Amino acid sequence: MKAINLPRFSISIVFLLFSTVMYAQVRGSTLTPKNKTVPKPAFVCSNYVWSWYQNGLTTFTFSMKNQSGHDVKRVRYRVLFFDRQGSQIDFAESQTEGIPNGLAQRESVTLDFDTGMSTRKLSSSQKVEILDFKEAP
Repeated sequence: MKAINLPRFSISIVFLLFSTVMYAQVRGSTLTPKNKTVPKPAFVCSNYVWSWYQNGLTTFTFSMKNQSGHDVKRVRYRVLFFDRQGSQIDFAESQTEGIPNGLAQRESVTLDFDTGMSTRKLSSSQKVEILDFKEAP
């Protein structure tokens, strides 16, 4: 049987990496939290769709799901539009009427002819920010 000769510096690197990992685990490092649960967001938006009409209006629609744990009577939100380089190029604000807990509904923002056409052509990604919401009584 032939013995494998490893260079000493590779063994030192392996030892150093192993020691660092073990030290982080012993010290309770925040690099690898085990018992931490990440809270889920109150609202999740998905299923984005662009629509444009002969009258020149452009509509951006999406689904908004309420997972806040409460029925809400109003949600104010802002839709941000980004170009291919990640720069924000436009935004639109609106609000919902109400969403029962655990359910989703379609929401939309309408853009005028010039803004809608250019934003739709330039936009490669969108983000919906929740500005505020009111729980139903």
